[in-house]
Amino acid sequence: MTYQRDPLQEKKHEVLPGLIWKYQNRVLFLTTKNCPSKCEFCFRKNLYDKNFKRTSDIKIIDFVKKHKQIKEFIFSGGEPLIVINEIYSLIKELVKIEHLKLFRIHTKLPITYPNKVNLRLMKKVSNETDKPIYLVIHVNTDKEINNSEAQMVIKKLRSIGYVLLSHTVFLKGINDNFNCLKNLFSTLIELGVKPYYIFHCDNMEHTQKFIVPIEKEVKIMTELRKQLSGIAYPIHVIDSESGKGKIPVPTNFWKFKSKQYRDFD
Repeated sequence: MTYQRDPLQEKKHEVLPGLIWKYQNRVLFLTTKNCPSKCEFCFRKNLYDKNFKRTSDIKIIDFVKKHKQIKEFIFSGGEPLIVINEIYSLIKELVKIEHLKLFRIHTKLPITYPNKVNLRLMKKVSNETDKPIYLVIHVNTDKEINNSEAQMVIKKLRSIGYVLLSHTVFLKGINDNFNCLKNLFSTLIELGVKPYYIFHCDNMEHTQKFIVPIEKEVKIMTELRKQLSGIAYPIHVIDSESGKGKIPVPTNFWKFKSKQYRDFD
């Protein structure tokens, strides 16, 4: 079997060091390679070398200014919240760009190290603009969210102006069961976090032990849809290895014969 090193085709779309322009209306910025969570299944785990350096704020700002079709700016990593001071410096300038309408920050820090979330700086970032800032929290199990400190931080982030969403990855032997995900999504929505996506694990050499058969994922999602409200139910997707983006998984997946799904059938 051929494994993907860069399943999302990020290197192909890297227009400046750390700045990825894969979709015309948004850019993704890798704020840092460092991440205290060190998830074993991370698709960027082996993608960026130890000497990775991000481009300068000035070059980022100039690039966004020149491309008026860019409406959304995404901070990712690594873990962006460990360099929240740098995000604050950059976002102060980005908010001045009229055609840039919203921001997004992807993070796992409120779940893994809630005591390391700098709420003072997070509030300064939020207060810097009236443009929406979406905070996408990466969380995979109900045990991760059933933590009083994590829940306190999440509630505080919501209270200081962030729109909260979540990302989850199906992981074999970890969350590939109905009760775990039902409890996770129910708790998230009660905390004011909208479950956004649940991903089929990316096909990489180091992720093989985590990949759940797609038929099992579909069965679990079908049962969840019967018991969760629409706002608590995430979109089940596969990140296309062709780099075409996120493909929603149909409930009759194993009968679906479209070419775009063939590699997973």
